[in-house]
Amino acid sequence: MSNIPILKPQEVVLILESLGFVEVRQKGSKVNASVNMFLALVNNWKQSERYLMSLYTHWTCFNCRKSFRGLSTSKSKAEGLITKRKCPECREELYNFGIYFQPPRRQAKKAWTIIELLAKNGYRFQTEGSTVYINTFILAGNKSRYEDVRQRIEFEKQSQIDNQIKAKIDFYKQEKRHRY
Repeated sequence: MSNIPILKPQEVVLILESLGFVEVRQKGSKVNASVNMFLALVNNWKQSERYLMSLYTHWTCFNCRKSFRGLSTSKSKAEGLITKRKCPECREELYNFGIYFQPPRRQAKKAWTIIELLAKNGYRFQTEGSTVYINTFILAGNKSRYEDVRQRIEFEKQSQIDNQIKAKIDFYKQEKRHRY
C-alpha cells in the first residue's frame, strides 16, 4: 500500500480556505470544475523552481559582512508574520536583499560599503529586472567606485522628482484644456 494520506472533508475545507478560497461546494457542482483546474495550476506552480527559489532570500549583515539564505517570512504563534531577522553572530538586524542578490567576498570592504549604500537607498534584488537595472545603471560594471554609485543614485532620485513634476504639469495643462 502507498502512504497517501486520506483527508476528511473538514480538512479539505480548511486547506482550501488557507489557500484563499471563499466558497467550497460539493462534488458535481458547476464551480467544482474551475476549482479543480485552479488547484492543478497551483500545484504545478508550487512544484516549479521559481516558487521554490522565491521562498528563500538573502539576508545580509553589514556588521559581519555575511549573507544568509533563509525564508523571506516565517510565522510565529505569538507574533504572527515575522519579516525581520537578527544575525546569528553579532545579533544586529539583517537586511532582506532578495533572491537574486550575489554577495561579495567577505574581505571586499569597498564592495560591502557599496552594498550598504544600495540598502540605505532601498535597492533590492527581488526580481531579475531589478537585478539587471541595478547592475547596469547603478553599479555600471563590476569595479564601481563608491562615489560614482552615490552620484548615480542621486541623479536617479532627482530625475524621478523631475518626472513627477513634469507629469503633474502635463496633467494640469490637459485639465485646463478640457475645462475651456
